[in-house]
Amino acid sequence: MKKRFVLAVVMWLIIITGIGYAFIVPGSRAGGIAAKSHSAATRKIINVNELAANPAAFRGNIILRGVVAGINKARGVFGIIDVREFKSCGTLSCGLYTLPVKYIGNPPKLKSFVNISGRLSKNNRGFVIETQSIQVVK
Repeated sequence: MKKRFVLAVVMWLIIITGIGYAFIVPGSRAGGIAAKSHSAATRKIINVNELAANPAAFRGNIILRGVVAGINKARGVFGIIDVREFKSCGTLSCGLYTLPVKYIGNPPKLKSFVNISGRLSKNNRGFVIETQSIQVVK
């Protein structure tokens, strides 16, 4: 019983830390090749790992798909992980990246599959997605 409790606490600390820290821009993963910039007119749905690997490539309005992995109501932020990673492992702690999403109103529930329309903005902690709308897909 204690092991499960400790494991649960550690998992939530990792998720909340990921939300609080935002995400690190891994410039070395871009391979030095300039990626095509996505304009506001682009309506392609972006996955979490694609955005996290090269956030500078996404300007203007984007649509981001992910799974809600943690919520910080006091800060008005929730974290999302990649849908494919969640489907492959079934837990909220297996995502390579946890992206912070700033919201207004009520956040979606944990483990919700969401499409987020918004913009990527930079703050003193890294990047954050500022929402225009959140659509719960599943």
